[in-house]
Amino acid sequence: MKKYAVLHEPGDIVTLAGTRFVVLDVERRGSLPDSLFLLALESVGASEFGSSNNYAESDLKKAVDKWLEDMGKRGLDNAKLIPREIDLTTLDGSGCYGKLSVKAAPLTLDEAREYADIIPNAERWCWLATGWSGPSKSDGDLALYVDSNGDWNLNGCSSSSGIRPALKAPSILFEDSEAGLDLSKIPTDDLLQEIHRRLAEKA
Repeated sequence: MKKYAVLHEPGDIVTLAGTRFVVLDVERRGSLPDSLFLLALESVGASEFGSSNNYAESDLKKAVDKWLEDMGKRGLDNAKLIPREIDLTTLDGSGCYGKLSVKAAPLTLDEAREYADIIPNAERWCWLATGWSGPSKSDGDLALYVDSNGDWNLNGCSSSSGIRPALKAPSILFEDSEAGLDLSKIPTDDLLQEIHRRLAEKA
């Protein structure tokens, strides 16, 4: 079942290295394998944001990097992930943190807003990569998060919250893992839910 990944559409649930993700977007790249923009379906751990709301230097980034390293140990070929550039502009418009190239990171506020209609709520509240305001302001130690009901809010960077990474994966990562997919290992309820979802889309 070659090129299985091209069948995926935004809103689909896929699995990489034992972790479930929701597909936020599919990028067709011509002669290159298609790219899937994925968000962890649930929090994969917990972390403080850090000593400031600069994601590039945060404890949160270190926690995501460690998670990605662990994903590699569980079979994910991290070298094939497609880097994405995230804009660390704070909510008040401060661009002092610049942009950052990452293989995995929480969504920024702009990304969360762009895919708001697709993102399912997680069971716990999770950090975004966006700070509330620049470091020169009195509230420069605050960062944004998404609550379990989908509301956006802010909290102090010293608070512990969920880690919900997003990443870009080429379809080739799914070809080997899903080509020989054994449906007997998938819960019947999940299979039925997927069948009903696809039937509803065609109706």
